[in-house]
Amino acid sequence: MPPSWKPEKAASNANVLQGEVISPNDFFLEIEEQIDSFEDIDTLVSVFHENIERNELKLGLVLARIPAKKGYGEWGNFEDYVEEKHGIPSGRAKRLVKCYHNLPASKVRWDKVKHIGLTKLWLILPVLTADNADYWIAVAERLTPRQLFELIKVTGE
Repeated sequence: MPPSWKPEKAASNANVLQGEVISPNDFFLEIEEQIDSFEDIDTLVSVFHENIERNELKLGLVLARIPAKKGYGEWGNFEDYVEEKHGIPSGRAKRLVKCYHNLPASKVRWDKVKHIGLTKLWLILPVLTADNADYWIAVAERLTPRQLFELIKVTGE
């Protein structure tokens, strides 16, 4: 539910916005609660993977939860589990998990970056902050992943 803002006069006569502030982590908290209450994590992986375009970050969250929820069973490790059990390339699965873990720290909302794609998001996450988000998102929109990688490498960020 979007925040409801109402301007209000402060003592200094400046306009102050008051209302519910939605943190970037609210998106994650809601999904985490739903996923933690769901017993069959393999079904969640399958459902989110089948609809990956709409569920990349959710899939990252589910994959991050697997060691604690159920372990890797007969597959023994993350790479074999995601590739053999679910048909997800392990590199992609690792990027999904990294995005899930690191996006909240950037204080940038998922809705603001999801259109640039997982690879570009993964590339800019180490330099992405709330203060520079508009810049890095605009750069990611214009460049190929390779160009973006080179730019980040050259800028030393």
